[in-house]
Parts: sequence; C-alpha cells; structure tokens
Amino acid sequence: MEPRFNPTAEQLFELEPDHGFNFIRRKERIDALVAEGRFSEACEARYDAFMLLAEALPDDEPMPLRWEHTNSRAAISILYGSAMDHFRIGDLEMCMAQLELLLDIDPEDHFESINLLALCYVAYEEWESFDDLALDLSDKSAEAVVAKLWASQRRDGKVDRATLAILR
Repeated sequence: MEPRFNPTAEQLFELEPDHGFNFIRRKERIDALVAEGRFSEACEARYDAFMLLAEALPDDEPMPLRWEHTNSRAAISILYGSAMDHFRIGDLEMCMAQLELLLDIDPEDHFESINLLALCYVAYEEWESFDDLALDLSDKSAEAVVAKLWASQRRDGKVDRATLAILR
C-alpha cells in the first residue's frame, strides 16, 4: 500500500497512520523494547521503521512533516533515534544520511540534529557540507561551538580563539 500524506495550510504534510505506516505503534513497541532492556531489537526496529519511511518519501522533493501531528512526530522521533543508533556504533555515513533526511522532514529541527550532523561532517572532512551547515549553527549550542572548534583545528591545525571564547 502507498502512504498517505495530507497537505496542511502551513505547507507541511501529515503522514497518516494507515497501510502499515502507523509510526505511533512502532514507537510504542520500540519504547517497550528499550524499557525491557532489549536494545539491539529496539535498534533494529528503529532501522526497519526508518527504511519504511525513507521508501515512502518522494525522492524528488522535500516532504516536511507537521510536528503537531502525532503519527508524523512519531516518525520523526524514530528517525532521530535510528540516526543516534548509527552514531553510537560509529556508522557515520548512515548517521549523516539519516540526519540529512531528518532535516528535510523536520525543518524546525526539534531534536537539534544539525549539531550532530555538523560533527559528522567534520569527522569525514566534508568541508563543503559543513560550511553550508555552519551558517545555521547557533553559538548558544555547546555542540555547535565544539563542532566549529573541531573544524578549525582539523582544517588549520589550530583552534579559533574567538570560538573558544564563546565556549568558555
């Protein structure tokens, strides 16, 4: 079955929980697995849900989801969780791909995933991507400042003093 995305007046979309796309139930199951200490199974369930979501989204245009819609929010939350799983195991390429998708479907960035994506770009020396993203990093976020410091150290071999002062 095809997923159903309902457009909203705010130019966002709501992913309806029918035809196997009930991310609310998927998130409840994942949360239950975590509560039971079955972390590996929870990671697999998050990844399976991510794959379902990625296949449901169109390739040619962004599909920003409405955070206030319960099923859409559950899908966003699961995607973030899967990106964190991949970050924890050191699979930064998958983490970056998931975070990029996350920013497409959650342009308000409710999980502040832009900071983790910036750190991944620095780790992979994806400077062009980092520079594009750096414009949106906030000096109010410790993670963003650390990403900027790390980038200056990796690029120039020294830490930018002005950015270090912000961190202090």
